[in-house]
Amino acid sequence: MKTYRQIYYRIAALLFMTATTGCVQERNVPSPQKSQIRIFDNKRYILPHDASKSAHLGTDEEIAFFRKSGVRDCRKGDVIWDREGTQTQIAQAIRLGDAQIHRRLAREGRIGCAHPIER
Repeated sequence: MKTYRQIYYRIAALLFMTATTGCVQERNVPSPQKSQIRIFDNKRYILPHDASKSAHLGTDEEIAFFRKSGVRDCRKGDVIWDREGTQTQIAQAIRLGDAQIHRRLAREGRIGCAHPIER
């Protein structure tokens, strides 16, 4: 009986750790030391310090595409961004026929969405 209880507690601890780390990593928020504040449409957004100059307010189609690519917290009114050098990586992958490039970049945190700081 004691062995079953130990196994139960170990499994419960493992599940708890897996669930909490998954929730923490769901949203890719840049740290304050590695971020910048940029203004779009008179609203302030926090972007990674190495976000490219091509960051812009996303259209409905772009937001939907980013959500399908794995950036789950994109919503209307967000700025879509990519890190420096990502555009050339995307172009090269598309030339090679890699259809999963956006999904992979979203998982790596190289593309994303930023919400306005104040509502």
